[in-house]
Amino acid sequence: MVPIAEARGIPLLKPALAFVLITAVSASPVLAQVSDNASVDAIATLEESALPLTVTGINALNFGTVRIPNRSRDARSCQYDIAANGSATMTIEEVDISNGQVIDSLPPTPSNCDNSGSFSPARFEVSCNPATPTFLLYEFDETALSLTPGVVFTLSNDENIVALNRGETGSGFASAFDQTLAVTCPEGNETGQTAGEFDVVLGGRLTVGVEAIAQGNLTLSTLTLTASY
Repeated sequence: MVPIAEARGIPLLKPALAFVLITAVSASPVLAQVSDNASVDAIATLEESALPLTVTGINALNFGTVRIPNRSRDARSCQYDIAANGSATMTIEEVDISNGQVIDSLPPTPSNCDNSGSFSPARFEVSCNPATPTFLLYEFDETALSLTPGVVFTLSNDENIVALNRGETGSGFASAFDQTLAVTCPEGNETGQTAGEFDVVLGGRLTVGVEAIAQGNLTLSTLTLTASY
């Protein structure tokens, strides 16, 4: 007897084949029917970061009251020298201007070279970027004495520029006999240091000749300290 399906021209599926087909259809993935998304930007504002650097004048270079040679001897001058140092020191000498020879250095000298009153080196405060190499330049202007006879301001015969920890009164951590000095801005990791801060003292020498005229509050020069990176 012929099955009805075959009689109608429809092929019969074997049971095993039918199972495979059903399984294959059931395993097909179900695609998502709904989705959405959004985007935002990553943003920032960039600005220049300036290296901090300021110089502030604290004390003038002060020679106090100094004496003019008493004219008891010819061709003599009095030299008053303040070295750059955290503790003020002054050297007083009587000099024979004909040959530059020092006649006496124990005041009062034969020509009465001497000082009275307080004296001090110039002092500045510097604020800077810690651990940054910093260049220092000491300059002075002599035009203030252009019309003042018998008075000359020049560099010290000793150290002229010294860098110290903030407020220190010692010999400092760097020094120079000329007008330039290279230092590293303190990081603050050593005893006595303040990060990003230090002081600078400047020295100078005043020569007074017999032709000088007694006067008070005489401006000898303008001292300028420049710091740069």
